[in-house]
Amino acid sequence: MGHFIWGDMDYPGKYDIPKDSKLKQLINRIMASKKYEALLKLGKDAIEAIKIPFEVRKAEKDLEKEIINLEQAIAEQDLKIQEAKGTKPLNLRAILDSIDEKDLKERDLKLAQELQKELF
Repeated sequence: MGHFIWGDMDYPGKYDIPKDSKLKQLINRIMASKKYEALLKLGKDAIEAIKIPFEVRKAEKDLEKEIINLEQAIAEQDLKIQEAKGTKPLNLRAILDSIDEKDLKERDLKLAQELQKELF
């Protein structure tokens, strides 16, 4: 049988490796690590599955936050409309722009609320 060199050590051919040798122990550790990698992959998949409810809950809270922001923007637009109506001389363009902006925010709010009902 031939010999091969591993680092500074000289080992016999691959079929002559003693069971208690360092090389055999190293080979066993490498083989065990392949199994361990498979177990780690399963563990990662399990962790991803555990994260899903939290990610859904986070998305729900983000949507609720967006709805609150839209409601706040609508209230601010109402205030701008009232302020524009109280100015002298009356600025029709500012009033119409504020009403238009408020309508857009109300539409966005309605869509966000429908999405919330549909998803959650």
